Amino acid sequence: MSTTLRRVLFYFFILIFLVLGAYLLITAQGLTFDFQNFQFVKTGALFLKFNPSDASLFLNGKPKEISRGFVIPSVLITDLRPGAYRLELRKKGYATWEKNLDVKSGLVTAATHIELWPATSAFKSVLQNPVSDFWMTNKGAVLFYPDRTLHFDGVTLRGNTIAASDENSNLVVTKSGNTYFLIDLEEPETATNLSSLFASLETSTFNLTKAETIQTILFHPFSGSKLLITTPKNLFSFDMKRVRLEKLLISSSTVSTAVSDNEALLLDNKGTLSVYNLLLQTKNEYPLAVTHVKKMTTSPSGDTVFILKENGDLIQYDRSSRATSTLAENVKSYYLSPGEERMALIQNDGSLSLLALKDYRSDTDVVEGTSWDVPLYKNAAPELFFWLSDFPNYGLVTTTDGTLLVVELDGRTPMNVYKFAETIKKTVPSGATLYLLKNDGTLVETTLGE
Repeated sequence: MSTTLRRVLFYFFILIFLVLGAYLLITAQGLTFDFQNFQFVKTGALFLKFNPSDASLFLNGKPKEISRGFVIPSVLITDLRPGAYRLELRKKGYATWEKNLDVKSGLVTAATHIELWPATSAFKSVLQNPVSDFWMTNKGAVLFYPDRTLHFDGVTLRGNTIAASDENSNLVVTKSGNTYFLIDLEEPETATNLSSLFASLETSTFNLTKAETIQTILFHPFSGSKLLITTPKNLFSFDMKRVRLEKLLISSSTVSTAVSDNEALLLDNKGTLSVYNLLLQTKNEYPLAVTHVKKMTTSPSGDTVFILKENGDLIQYDRSSRATSTLAENVKSYYLSPGEERMALIQNDGSLSLLALKDYRSDTDVVEGTSWDVPLYKNAAPELFFWLSDFPNYGLVTTTDGTLLVVELDGRTPMNVYKFAETIKKTVPSGATLYLLKNDGTLVETTLGE
């Protein structure tokens, strides 16, 4: 080998060493070469948390070997060139999860609330005989049979419909015609004629010749021994232990009532909102001038009041600033999220959408006022919506044709929709348990997330 050739080879290997060393140094700093734009760019990453954690990941249609965290079952995929990536999570027996995620230079794109739902849901029968309806209490289910009788734990209850119940209470209020009955499920054989007792207490306590008609009955937010009773012109507190009636609020004509964690709210036909603090025993009035009201609710804190008008306008009233604003139009029904940061809206045109009520951070930053549609199956019209507190990125939707859907609420596409059950007449989530009444009268249950 000549001296010249040896010199050429020496410099060639030096050049290779320098180029390779420079490339390794650049890649070590998280840079990669973008051949399309002919420049070095900083790589990004994907951070994923999903259940079941042993699902297989596919990136742009190809299997991706992943290493999972030991402390937190999560996956971090690094050194990804900026751009759009198609992700799929697959596991036998489960529906596939899909999502298009954008990886940005020097940033980590997250999807941390991924749930794979069983392809076929497993249900356990609760009853042997068919029922027409049911209501959950902390003692179990009150059943309504086809012969129009109410039953609990084998006992026939007074009344033929439920006027008020709560899954956290052992009390139910039943109704027969215009007569209300109060029943403690600890002793279901005994029923108190609430209408008669209320009439007697009202006339004697307030020196009336004729008692008012009971309009609605609400459970007291923090006292298990009290009920809230509304009439066309008043709101009362009924102490069941002391058998005492107290007038809380007076109305020209009650349109709607609501209860927060510690307050009772009453809206009259002139648009005046009256609020009674059940802890401090104080009253406040707010002249909203909102009329033709279909429904009123409040946030658990009581700071925000939501009013749905008959024309479909959804009004928000902020009590601290005394500001009224229109959140949405053409609304059929609305559902406040457990954290009060989102609202699910079922529109009169049969669509479902989400609205951010405040700025919040999930996998992405969401700005107050942002809204996005939640797609359902073709021709599926939503009837009811349920937030799932254990699954913040998912909700339950019942459709007008009796289909129960699990819908993903992440606005990034595609938004996954899963058919959970069919021929469903009624759906009642209770913690992690889901109770379903089918069209044939069968009552079944399942555990979400299993």
